[in-house]
Amino acid sequence: MGYELYDWQARFSREGLTYGLRLELLELLKPHVKIKSPFRMSDRDELGEQAKTIDSTPIKGLVDWEIVLGTSDVHDIFGTLRQSTTWHDVLPILLPSFTSLLLDALDLMRQLDGATDRSDGSYWHQPSIAEHPQNQKFRDWTALIDLTRDAFMATAKVNSNRANAEVERWLSYPYPVFRRLAFHAATASGLFAPDVSLRWLLEDDYWWLWSVETEREALRLLVKLAPILSVEDETSLLSALLRGPPREMFLPILNPID
Repeated sequence: MGYELYDWQARFSREGLTYGLRLELLELLKPHVKIKSPFRMSDRDELGEQAKTIDSTPIKGLVDWEIVLGTSDVHDIFGTLRQSTTWHDVLPILLPSFTSLLLDALDLMRQLDGATDRSDGSYWHQPSIAEHPQNQKFRDWTALIDLTRDAFMATAKVNSNRANAEVERWLSYPYPVFRRLAFHAATASGLFAPDVSLRWLLEDDYWWLWSVETEREALRLLVKLAPILSVEDETSLLSALLRGPPREMFLPILNPID
């Protein structure tokens, strides 16, 4: 049980976000790696051959791991805090810290072969950046996505320059979850011109327009952009759609279609 976070919530309700409580919260939300032995059916593979040596075995074959936070029950507690006006007032202060914590979680995954520049599996654990019934909240670390999203929306209402700067920061990071957050920010706020958010969609040889890892947020953004694009931007989008996904998305053994 996340008793520490329940205690933190009670003190926050009484005192507001003091310097000490802010530092304590960030420590409670700090991501860590939980390691346990992997499940193995046998030391031999399905053909009866001896299993690969340790040197050639992926990390997941050696240990089973997951990203956890410094406390538990975070989804329940922050679900309650979302009803608090005081909490919404302090979210802009916490936005950069929430982004950093989420980046730490993805960097840990990367060290364990669980994330790359173009794949982090976040869409599997959290299908939608926006609140959605498909977000089952089984993993505590996905609360960092929710907190970053909520902190951006709160910031956008009071300081558009700071909100814009944070989205630019997201776009400087490689992981799909930050691209998803940027697409959601462009969809849910009025801070970004259509040509700017379209440019984000078409970057990296249209990768993010077609990637399954950013699919939901890309489609929601397209729904918003379609009626308001200029003729020039509409032409650029149609050209991207007609061209299709970049070749590197497909297996090398596939022959191109003439």
